[in-house]
Amino acid sequence: MNKATCDELLGEAEMCAVSALPSSASWADVSDELMRITSGSRFGMKALGFARLLVQSATMGLVLSRELESLGKERMTLMGVQDTRRRLQQKSDEVDHGNLLRTQKRQIEVEHRGLVLPILVDDPTEEVRMRIAAVVKGHAVGDGCLQELFGERFFCTTPFPQQTVAPELYTDAGAARAAITSILENSNVESGEYMKELVAKKQHVVISLDPSFKLELAYCAFVSGEGGEKVVQAKILGIMPSNEREETIIGALAKLVVLRESDMIKCCTRSAQSQLKLVVELVENMQKGVEPRIHTLALSEFMKKIGEATQWFMSLTIYEKGKSKVLRGASAMRLKIKNVRGLTVPERTLAMLQDFHLFRSLLNEDELAEVDDLTKGTLLTMVAVAEKTYKPVKGKSASSGVGDVIYVFS
Repeated sequence: MNKATCDELLGEAEMCAVSALPSSASWADVSDELMRITSGSRFGMKALGFARLLVQSATMGLVLSRELESLGKERMTLMGVQDTRRRLQQKSDEVDHGNLLRTQKRQIEVEHRGLVLPILVDDPTEEVRMRIAAVVKGHAVGDGCLQELFGERFFCTTPFPQQTVAPELYTDAGAARAAITSILENSNVESGEYMKELVAKKQHVVISLDPSFKLELAYCAFVSGEGGEKVVQAKILGIMPSNEREETIIGALAKLVVLRESDMIKCCTRSAQSQLKLVVELVENMQKGVEPRIHTLALSEFMKKIGEATQWFMSLTIYEKGKSKVLRGASAMRLKIKNVRGLTVPERTLAMLQDFHLFRSLLNEDELAEVDDLTKGTLLTMVAVAEKTYKPVKGKSASSGVGDVIYVFS
């Protein structure tokens, strides 16, 4: 079909507006033109009906979310929620021009306790039900009336401000959550993949108890997939130090171990579990004095960030004009080298030199050479002292203990 025929069928002005839409723009910018094109002919609907559906679906979400802002600002009652549902249903009818949304299954995004969950709905009526359910359940959990899902306390943000929720609003949800929680606990869930498989097998049971359980199913899909993995990565990076946040190796290790033992990890992908294991091993080795091999951490963007974060474990407190100041990373290393350089060989200790080898990646070639010389001089002095004071035991070399010390810095 040539351009002239398209313009005649769909409208020249409308098609010009749609064709001129930049790739970075939104279909909402030409919503009026889309409405005229898709309403004018079957060909127009077939050609651009998908864009009109996207626009109306997005508009529906904005309108309903705005209307829901008042729900939960006071005690939630059955009558109050029913009034809200009627109001939202009326709003959805106003948005759904031509009943397009009633004839198309589509994916919406529902916010639940800080998570944005994708949910497939059949029509606007189900969308209204799901959005109301997210608000009611969020407040019921915050009030302590509705039990949290497996790992929910870790993945979701702080519950909504406590607001009393009438029991009849969450009775069905409570029964469904109790059922799925019992199934997961009795099945000894150890990974997100396994949790997802179990939930899929039992979803018909819980949905029969609570028609809005699609919200919980979306939560399970989120935490057991890429979304949950990103949450775990964010929590790990939140434990590691940064140029603005101080943390010790011992402190970080303790927090990482707590995270590793939490229910949260049992819900996550095996990939996320492996990443956490790698980070725990890295920090454990640093506590033992083993230098992190930065080049081996470039396997993924996340591990690259972990490698970059290790430098901030290096810190040094200085005092200027009576006030303390903490230097971190390379600046702390260079100041420490300067301080050690000013000491005589007998005044230097292995403890002073440990950080130079633990954070070698922060040093340039000249600094590495200087650190090696400082270390060599200190070790030779220790060997000389040891040879004078050490009494050999039968069958043992007098220098056997020094080799262990040198190994740490190799």
